[in-house]
Amino acid sequence: MLDFFLSFQYPQVIPGVSVEGFIRQALTEKNNGQKPSMFSMKAELDGHIIKLGLPRDAASRSLNQGFSGGEKKKNEMLQMTMLNPKLAILDETDSGLDVDAIRTVYEKVQAFSSLKMLCLSSPTTTNSSVHQA
Repeated sequence: MLDFFLSFQYPQVIPGVSVEGFIRQALTEKNNGQKPSMFSMKAELDGHIIKLGLPRDAASRSLNQGFSGGEKKKNEMLQMTMLNPKLAILDETDSGLDVDAIRTVYEKVQAFSSLKMLCLSSPTTTNSSVHQA
């Protein structure tokens, strides 16, 4: 199975699918059908929500529904953190973000030094950068 994460410049809204439910299903698929522990996953999810500065109710909200641009990007960082992929491709991660949101997203990306490759593309920078661990 491929183990990669793809973020989008404009993350889609998926009404009726909670952030927590989306991540739980993705983890189940990643682990060949084995569901993650409800309690440990919820504790980890809540901890990352706080660290990212997302609203406390983010896990129960529909995926990206009512999220600001910065919250959508932070939500993608939440998904990436929880899924812990081997490869991440991030499409214009800084697009439309204020300085504080860019800092938060950048710090989360930097925490992923275990990735084999991290690709970033942005029209605001002159070069796309590739980070290899």
